[in-house]
Amino acid sequence: MAAPTPTTYQRQVGKHVAIAWDAEWANTDNMTDVVVLDLSAMAENYTNTLTVKKLFLLATTGIEVVLEFDASTDSLVAVLPEGATGPVNIDFSDWPDGGITKTGAGATGDLVITTTGAGSGDRIYLAVTAELS
Repeated sequence: MAAPTPTTYQRQVGKHVAIAWDAEWANTDNMTDVVVLDLSAMAENYTNTLTVKKLFLLATTGIEVVLEFDASTDSLVAVLPEGATGPVNIDFSDWPDGGITKTGAGATGDLVITTTGAGSGDRIYLAVTAELS
């Protein structure tokens, strides 16, 4: 068995991108650095940096979710701990640089997701708005 294949929606208009990502488990296989957004696949040569502006992350209480920028040592974006009963809803637009950006050495800028504690029936929904450069 394998971790679920997520259902995704991605829309890019110029340097702006929106992602909706949803996965539901039928087993106990976790995800490790599964790509949510592949920066190198973006159109119009906006493949250098991704700045996350807003994030909404919701999961069932039995699974932990970690969203990171891919790098030699991944850079944390957000965590929804196992047992959490509410969503992570963050507006990063007031942060320096107008959002949260990759900082790690060897960073690709891709957004990746890792899970622990997955069980049958667990589900994750993620929505991200970001700016490319």
